[in-house]
Amino acid sequence: MKKATCLQNLLKSQEILVMPGAYDCLSAMLIQKTGYKAVQCSGYGFAASLLGLPDCGLMTFSEVLEHTRNIVRCVDIPVMADGDTGYGNVVNVIRTVREFEACSCAGVNLEDQIYPHFCQMNSVHLCLIYAKPYMAYVLLPVVTLPRFPDKLHSPGSAFHTGRTEHTPPSPSA
Repeated sequence: MKKATCLQNLLKSQEILVMPGAYDCLSAMLIQKTGYKAVQCSGYGFAASLLGLPDCGLMTFSEVLEHTRNIVRCVDIPVMADGDTGYGNVVNVIRTVREFEACSCAGVNLEDQIYPHFCQMNSVHLCLIYAKPYMAYVLLPVVTLPRFPDKLHSPGSAFHTGRTEHTPPSPSA
């Protein structure tokens, strides 16, 4: 069974899916060995383990892709990639998702933040944007990948998720 299909099945089940974050191949193999059914690549973990710094946009897309590719190769469970903000504009988001799909990631997480993005682990808070103007970043990969509309939700197609830290305004505002 393809890893993307496996992830889809896990997400459809009634069980809570816990996906610990891996920062290298060894941590991914330990996650698998301890019985977890999927693993999340951790952008913060990559930056902390490789650079000794928080995840504040210092790692390039090619570095994150290579580390993710290595993790996918060394485990049999589905791997969710950390697509960060898509590494640029809408065209970059398309490439980001396609490259993660090409290395057999079961899915990709994307954020709706500007670059450099806010890192919850940092004490310095960077300005955040509202989600609405950047929803194209989250929705575009789902619309454009896979290439054919009849396969959009087909078994085996990579799963894409969006994440926001935007808090909608209160009704009284």
